[in-house]
Amino acid sequence: MTDRPVLFVLCGVPFSGKTTLARALAERFDLEHIEIDQVHGERGFVPGSGRQMEDADWRAAFQRSYRRLHSVLAEGRSAVWDTASYRRAQRERIRGVAEQYGAASYLICLATTEAEARSRLERNRETGERWDVPDESFYEVARDFEMPGADEAPIRYSPGVPIDRWLEEAIAPLIESAGADKEQTT
Repeated sequence: MTDRPVLFVLCGVPFSGKTTLARALAERFDLEHIEIDQVHGERGFVPGSGRQMEDADWRAAFQRSYRRLHSVLAEGRSAVWDTASYRRAQRERIRGVAEQYGAASYLICLATTEAEARSRLERNRETGERWDVPDESFYEVARDFEMPGADEAPIRYSPGVPIDRWLEEAIAPLIESAGADKEQTT
């Protein structure tokens, strides 16, 4: 990896492909994958169990995720933040954590259409592979999604582009650059 930690912040509607991309990023570049669904599992929630999460459950999962992120970056390790991050304020908060630890941060926006994400949600309801997202929550995120502006310097990933190729072309140079930045400042 690099001497300087790197944080990739993913954003997109539910079922846009964030976790698939995050897993590929984490594996290819040896990043800590901080995933809200994994934290739910650690807290005893299992997809398909019928157990519904309350607002307090979501808050607890996010608190645990933030603690994990602080710990990872404090140790100088790099990470990928895998939540919807559908509001600008959420993205700014996460990037602020990266800044506290001198980590380079990059925003990756998944350019999946709402219709495609909705189709994936419906398929998941048949397979039960991951957490269901209630219709009202899906539409709330889709309706309230704040598309990153140019000032957030988003890196776009579109479905259909081979992930391995995209990682090499779009992400590998950023990680190399983060290492070069660290070498220049030391």
